[in-house]
Amino acid sequence: MIFAPAFQPIKDVGTGSFVAAEVLARWYDEGRVLTPSSLSSPPY
Repeated sequence: MIFAPAFQPIKDVGTGSFVAAEVLARWYDEGRVLTPSSLSSPPY
C-alpha cells in the first residue's frame, strides 16, 4: 500500500483567489485508490 497525499486548493468564489488548502489522505493498493472513508475499522 502506497500513501499519496492529495492537495485540494480552496478558492474564494467571488474573487477566484486561493484562500486555503487541505491535504486529503489517499492510498494506492493494487491499482485501487483508497480513502479514509473506504477503509473499515475492526469492531471493538
